[in-house]
Amino acid sequence: MEDREKLENLKRMLDTLISTCESEISIIDKILSKTRNTKEISKLQKEKAFWQGKLEVAKYSRYFAE
Repeated sequence: MEDREKLENLKRMLDTLISTCESEISIIDKILSKTRNTKEISKLQKEKAFWQGKLEVAKYSRYFAE
């Protein structure tokens, strides 16, 4: 596999990861808007922060893959 192919595969993988992170964040936001249990809210906020961190790293990596 050539370097160009590897780079294209990396870009596709990062695009998929970005899309997945954005979807997970959206789902968590919808659940958060309906949740009243403070323990559940705390858990969801931690999970959202996890996905936001992954999203930030993926976007940063994608920027340098250009």
